[in-house]
Amino acid sequence: MAKPQFNPKVIPVALAVIVLAALVINRIQDNREANAPPEGSGTIEATEIEVGPQVAGRIARILISEGAFVKTGQVIAVLDDTELKAQFRQAQGQRDAAFSNYRNVKKGPRKEQIAAARAQLASADAAVDGAVQSLANAERNFRNVTELKQAVTSTDAQIRSLKAQLLAASKQAEAAEAQVKGASETLANAKKALETVTDLKQAQDLAKGQYESALAARNRASTAMSTARADFDRISGLYEQGAVSKRDADNARLALDTARAALDTAEAQATATRAAYDNARTAFTDRLAAKQTVISATTAYTASLRGREAAYAQVSSVKAQFEGAGLSMNNARTAYADRIQARTARDNARTAVRTARAARDAARENLTLLEAGNTTEVIETAKGQWQAAEGALALARKKLADSVVKAPTDGQVSTIVARKGEMVSAGLPVVKMLDVRNAYVRVYLPFRSFGKVKVGDPAVIDTDAIPGETFKGKVIAVASEAEFTPKNVQTRDQRLQQVYWVKVAIEDPDGRLKPGMPARAVWDNR
Repeated sequence: MAKPQFNPKVIPVALAVIVLAALVINRIQDNREANAPPEGSGTIEATEIEVGPQVAGRIARILISEGAFVKTGQVIAVLDDTELKAQFRQAQGQRDAAFSNYRNVKKGPRKEQIAAARAQLASADAAVDGAVQSLANAERNFRNVTELKQAVTSTDAQIRSLKAQLLAASKQAEAAEAQVKGASETLANAKKALETVTDLKQAQDLAKGQYESALAARNRASTAMSTARADFDRISGLYEQGAVSKRDADNARLALDTARAALDTAEAQATATRAAYDNARTAFTDRLAAKQTVISATTAYTASLRGREAAYAQVSSVKAQFEGAGLSMNNARTAYADRIQARTARDNARTAVRTARAARDAARENLTLLEAGNTTEVIETAKGQWQAAEGALALARKKLADSVVKAPTDGQVSTIVARKGEMVSAGLPVVKMLDVRNAYVRVYLPFRSFGKVKVGDPAVIDTDAIPGETFKGKVIAVASEAEFTPKNVQTRDQRLQQVYWVKVAIEDPDGRLKPGMPARAVWDNR
C-alpha cells in the first residue's frame, strides 16, 4: 500500500479553518452574553451605625452583647446618673424658688414688709449715728493717746446713762404693748357690741371698766411724763453748766417726747373709752352709737400701734447707741494700751461708718421701692429669671434622659466599643450596630452587562443561605468608572475583563438577610 504524501499547502487551509471556527464560537458566545440577563455576585452588607450617649459620663451598665439583635428604643447602656440627678434636683429647686419670687414680686410688697423696712431704716439710722460717734471717738483717741483715759471714763458714764435709758425705753415699750393689747380688746368688744346689743347694763359695766383702765393708763403715762419732764429739766440744767454732753441732753429730750407721745396716746385712749362708756348707755336705742364706738376704738387702736412703733423705735435707737458706746469703750481701751491698735481702730471705725451709711442708703432705697411697689421692669425681670430656671430644668431633665443609651433603629450589634466603668464623652460611640432592615448587596458586572443597568432598575436577589426564596431589590448606585485586574494592564483583551460595581438595596422587612451572606443579583433581559 502506497504511503500518502504530506501536502504542505494543507497547513494554511487548516489554520484558516481553526481561526474561522474560533471567531464563530466567540461571536456566538458574545451574542449569548449580550442577550442573557445581567447578573452579578457579591456579599450582603448593612449600614453601620455608631450609637453613643449625648452626655459625658461613666458607664454603669451594658445591657446587650455583641451579635445581639435589638429593637428600636431598646436600652443598650446606662450611664451613672448620680450627678445628673443632683443637677436635676438643683434645677428643680431653683425653678421653684424663681417662680415663688416671681409670684411674690407680681403681688407686690405686703404691709408687714413695709413696716419691717421702716424699722430697718430706723435701725440703720441709729447704726450710722453709733458708727459716727465711734469714729469721732477713734479719731480723738488716735490724735492724743494721753487723753484716752478720760475718754474711757466719759464713755463708761455714757454707757451707764444709755443703759438706764434703754431700761426706761424698754418699760415704755412694754407699756405701749399693753396699750395695744387693751386697745385691741376694746376694739374687739366694740365690734361684738355692734353685732348684738342685748344687755345695756352689761355693756355699761364693760365700758365703765374699760374707761377706768384707760384712766389708770393715762395716770401712769402722766406720771411717766412728769418723770421725763423732771429728768429733762435736770439734764438741761446740767448741760447748760457743761456737766453733761449734748447727746445726754438730746436723749433726755427724746425721752420727754416719747413720754409725751405715750401720754397723748393714753389721753386718746381715755377719751375714746369715755366716749364708749357714754355711748354704751344709749347703745340699746341708738345703734349708731355702737358704730361710733367701733370707730373710736379703731382710732384708739391705731394710735396705740403708732405709740408702740415709736416706743420700739426708741428702744432700737437707744440700743444702737448703747452698742456703739460699748464698741467705743472697747476701742478706747485698746487704743490706750497701744497706739498702733488706736490707728487700726480709727480705720475700722471709718470702714464701719461707710458700711453703716451704705446699709442705711440701701434700707432707704428698699423702703422707697416697697412703698412705690414693684415696677414692670422688676416684674419682667423676675419672670425672665423664672423662665430661665424653667429652661435650665428642661435641660437638666434632657441630660438625665440622655444618660440612657437606646437603639435608634432595629439592627444587630456588631461591636461593643466601651465597657462598664469606662468614661465616655458626649457623641462618642458605646456600641456599633448594623441596620439589617436596610441591607444591600454590592455586585460586579462585566463591561458588556454594565450598560444594561441603571439607577432605579428592579432586581431579584437570591442567596444560598435561604435556598428557594428570592428578594426584591432596587439599584441605588452604580460605579462611575471601571475597575481593572490588574489595574496597570491596558491591553484591549484586558479591558474586556473590566468590571463595574452596582449597589442594590434589598427589601427585607423581617431582617432575614444577614451581613456576610453571599448573594446574587439578576436583572430581566433588556
